[in-house]
Amino acid sequence: DHALIGDTGTAALVGRDGTIDWACLPRFDSSSTFASLLGTEDHGHWTLRPVDGDATARWRYRGDTLVLSTVWTTRDGVVEVTEFMPVGAHRPSIVRRVRGLRGTVEMRQTLRIRFDYSRALPWIRQIGDDDEPALLATAGPGSVIVRGPRFRADDHRHTAVTTIHDGDVLDTVLTWYPSHREPPEPLGVDAALAHTLSWWTGWTAPAQTPGRYAAATRRSLVFLRAM
Repeated sequence: DHALIGDTGTAALVGRDGTIDWACLPRFDSSSTFASLLGTEDHGHWTLRPVDGDATARWRYRGDTLVLSTVWTTRDGVVEVTEFMPVGAHRPSIVRRVRGLRGTVEMRQTLRIRFDYSRALPWIRQIGDDDEPALLATAGPGSVIVRGPRFRADDHRHTAVTTIHDGDVLDTVLTWYPSHREPPEPLGVDAALAHTLSWWTGWTAPAQTPGRYAAATRRSLVFLRAM
């Protein structure tokens, strides 16, 4: 019941309910930033889904890539959430893009950042302005910056509710960086998405996978390459 997204240096698990409940940043052998998969919500997670509790989801990967596409359908509209980790980026990032397909959908994000397997509660502060808000979380040697909508503090977590209309695009990008450095520049999501799709497609294109299990074999190859 999870999908894997990754940049070949680390990875994150995305549940069917729109929750990233496992991710180790900046590498596979780093301690976790989100670990509710092995505990509770207090151990760190990042949920992105419609406010409507009756919303239904249909997900798929884009071809032979690790770019995940989830279409959420509610009573009032339809949105697509595209999630990926850019390949070849200077710092590891998790990108979650919401695009309105029909009608109007209220999307809620709930963010609990917990470093070191939830043993380190980060110091979190708002930076930027109303046009370019950002959330900065630091604990020990690691920091993450989250750019997107303005998050509000709520009982040791941060939430954001955004109304998505037909044609709207909302990008939320979480980027890890060493805490003794300055926060990295904002990621160009369009270019990062195009490069990541091209990189994965280029890597899988030469693979020869005949037989009845060709699709499963190619997907397994992608997962192995990711790890």
